[in-house]
Amino acid sequence: MRELKFRAWSIEKQSWQYFSICSIPDWVDNSEVEQFIGICDKNGKEIYEGDCDIYGAVVEWFDKLTYDSGGAEHSGFYCRKWLDYDDLSWSVGFDTFEIAGNIHQNKELLL
Repeated sequence: MRELKFRAWSIEKQSWQYFSICSIPDWVDNSEVEQFIGICDKNGKEIYEGDCDIYGAVVEWFDKLTYDSGGAEHSGFYCRKWLDYDDLSWSVGFDTFEIAGNIHQNKELLL
């Protein structure tokens, strides 16, 4: 079983604060918490919700996403920009994803 890891952007400190499900800091109540998705990018860097690549694809959680030709619904982490493809099961994935920044520090990537 993978460890559940999280991060939150501290506006006060202007930095990431990392923690586990067992050690959530008190100040996190007023922050956006982002979860580690369980895999690393092509350079070995852990991917969290809110990370984005050079094309502005942002990692997000989807509760129900119908993405294959059979109409099956799947929950999971995807990038909204990938949803332009007809069949996500073969056209995109995290195997080539490279983190270029995140939604908090790199708004210029969100075009």
